[in-house]
Amino acid sequence: MTTRSLEGPVEQMLDNTMKEDGVRAVILVDSLGLCVASRGPVSPDASGLILALSRQAQILTEASTEEQENQVVTKIETSQGSIYIRTGSSYIVGVYK
Repeated sequence: MTTRSLEGPVEQMLDNTMKEDGVRAVILVDSLGLCVASRGPVSPDASGLILALSRQAQILTEASTEEQENQVVTKIETSQGSIYIRTGSSYIVGVYK
């Protein structure tokens, strides 16, 4: 699958996520920790940290790859809002609320 064929679905997923109540920003990170795409006020530099947090959550929950795709969501709460990190089979999504 080429990158160009992913552009439409990725852009649509980001746009749909941004339309959800309370969402301020969203970032899509690949398995190397690189920012694939983002919307809203989120720095692409956050991508490596999001990958690291996702991996640590996997260790803490001892979830297999199949389980984590459907179950593991990491939530970070701050005084400015919350960040939800969900690991999929190929990408990690960070949603800022």
